[in-house]
Amino acid sequence: MGAWGHGPLDNDNVADWFGGLFDETGFRDAVAEGLASGYPDLVRGAAWVIARLSEVYVWPIDHLDEDRIEAGAALLRLRTDEDWLEMWGDQTEVQASLEEELEELSLSKEEMAKARERAGLGATKKETATKKAAKKKAKKKAKKKAKKKTTTKKAAKKKKATRKTTKTKTSRKPKKASASFGKGWKRFTYEDAKSNKFWAIRVDGSEHTVHYGRAGTDGQRKTKAFPTPVAAQAAAAKLIDQKLKKGYS
Repeated sequence: MGAWGHGPLDNDNVADWFGGLFDETGFRDAVAEGLASGYPDLVRGAAWVIARLSEVYVWPIDHLDEDRIEAGAALLRLRTDEDWLEMWGDQTEVQASLEEELEELSLSKEEMAKARERAGLGATKKETATKKAAKKKAKKKAKKKAKKKTTTKKAAKKKKATRKTTKTKTSRKPKKASASFGKGWKRFTYEDAKSNKFWAIRVDGSEHTVHYGRAGTDGQRKTKAFPTPVAAQAAAAKLIDQKLKKGYS
């Protein structure tokens, strides 16, 4: 028999015996079910069992730390269960009992932090730092995106203003004197990116005269005769209609 102490559990024989007991009866699984049951009485009972048997050579070593942390999380959840706490006459006493049960699990500072995290009572420092860093990164990214958007908007606004100024300058640019028109002339102009021209027509009895050309020049004139004044007026009206459809105004 190998022994490392004078206590009843401090020897190989008892350690082997407990190992067989856990394997044959599924004892650990039953305790884990108690913790996860959600029933306060069973939760406290299961946590008490783990606290009493959580020794390296008694409780399965592969699950030892994990089960202790889980038991701690279960007890911490009970401490915030208002419905359950209201069933007790004096909540102070039951809270004190829960505190003692937590202490019996002998959780380290790091293990307690994990238990609190599992109980939903706050993240570990590491996770908090990670979230903080992620939030800072997201904020920085959003700020950069907003700055880029503002720059693009300003550039677009500046471009628009430049176009407007250019357009205004162009529209205010004095035109060269074009051919003069006397009484009876109907004058039209057409202007786009490529051209700036005029077109005019005058009906005189049974004939009409067309005057056209580039703005700022004398242009050319053509006179055409018709059988009657009515025919001359009709032909003129038709030409005017054609020019309006082409964009003259």
